[in-house]
Amino acid sequence: MESPAAHPRLGGCFLGRRPRRPHRATTARRARIRSASSLFFCAGLLRPPVHSGAPWRPAEATVVFGFDLYPGSDTYCTERQSTYVFSRHSQLPSVCVVESGDIHSPSRCTAFEHRSVAMSPLPTSMRAWSHTVRGNPSRVLTLSTLPVPTLPTPTSVLVRVNYAALSAGGAIMVYFAPFLFRKSPAVPELDFAGSIAQLGGSVTSSHPGLSLGTRVVGSLTVPAHMGGSGALAEYVAIEAENVVPIPDGVPLELAAGVPVSGCTAIEVVKAAQLKRGDAVLVNGASGGVGHIALQLAKLEVGESGRAVSVTSRRNVDLAKSLGADEAVDYELHQPVATYLKQNYANPRFSAVVDAYGLESMYTRSPDYLQPGRPYATVGIAFSSFSWSSLLLSVYKMFKYKLLPTWLGGVPRQFAQVTGVSNRDGINYLLGLVRDGKMKLVVDGGRPIAMEEVPEAFDLMLHKRARGKIIVKIQD
Repeated sequence: MESPAAHPRLGGCFLGRRPRRPHRATTARRARIRSASSLFFCAGLLRPPVHSGAPWRPAEATVVFGFDLYPGSDTYCTERQSTYVFSRHSQLPSVCVVESGDIHSPSRCTAFEHRSVAMSPLPTSMRAWSHTVRGNPSRVLTLSTLPVPTLPTPTSVLVRVNYAALSAGGAIMVYFAPFLFRKSPAVPELDFAGSIAQLGGSVTSSHPGLSLGTRVVGSLTVPAHMGGSGALAEYVAIEAENVVPIPDGVPLELAAGVPVSGCTAIEVVKAAQLKRGDAVLVNGASGGVGHIALQLAKLEVGESGRAVSVTSRRNVDLAKSLGADEAVDYELHQPVATYLKQNYANPRFSAVVDAYGLESMYTRSPDYLQPGRPYATVGIAFSSFSWSSLLLSVYKMFKYKLLPTWLGGVPRQFAQVTGVSNRDGINYLLGLVRDGKMKLVVDGGRPIAMEEVPEAFDLMLHKRARGKIIVKIQD
């Protein structure tokens, strides 16, 4: 194939081979073939090469212009919002105009499947936190230089990351995920926000809302994360279906904290089965999941209902600012389960939302939770980050989920949820933020610097964070 450099007047186009697959169109929908003079209407830039070859049938479902570029080759060019398909023809070059509706089988089109469009120039390396061994994030993470990831599929995008969020799930992966099953070096964390720097060839057709420069928030799937990808890096390659455009008016740093924590909050509040006028207790109401769950719970019970939060002394005012009608200071009222029994036994709560995972609060919940009502929780909190503590927590979660009351089980439903990021949940929460119906709290009131990540993991794992810890990756 002749080099594109031989045609300098093609500046601005991205050229590449197109897979050679036969395409058929019905006689009624046959593409209209126009004379070679139309070539100059389309581009006005090439001498007509003479060659022979198999007839070409267009297969694009949008308006495209096609003409011969190189003898015996299939190439195309994308420039701004217009797409030109350069393809094989049996005689002299001519221009084919294929209009929407003229195609017999648009699903067979492969012209753009393997061509990406990128903001120029893309760097070849990036800064990222990474690790090659399991352990405490503050000890095993290293700020290193890694290659910028390439797009794994035509349906993926490359995001230039501005902000990333820390999460308990991300820390658990660093602590426990064996490198026997994951790529090394591994970049931690899942949630991020930034702008699209490169598009896979099929993205514009499958996700028309995405283009170069679009502000997006996303969350890596566990399989992608096990493959080494992580949010604490300057660039992330991810499937387009796992990113969501950020509405105008929502800052990037706030959007970054939404995916996993926000979707977990949605699920735990949904498990509480709340309705207007209910009284709900929200434990851990100032944490990454809890501060969102508190606001969602208040939206569910309405002004006629009552939301009571459980937080530390320093977070009482924060909880009230997020919608708590009453706030219980667990440092002042120890043990908190005894205080709840003394003050909320009559009437009891319609539901409990536990965004922390306090075991004693569940085992004593019959004292302040109505019979037949759910105790919605994110699980049982670890006493320490060790294999023994992890396995004990897993055992207890199964026990409380499955053990019947006649065998000593707690006579309240243990409704445990596992939060997984999803587009509907992210869109819903971003809409609430845009409309001023939800506040997203950033720990310390500002994102931390990239270099502060190890200390921030310690802060989060000791349950001292208020809201989400957001990391500024780059401007």
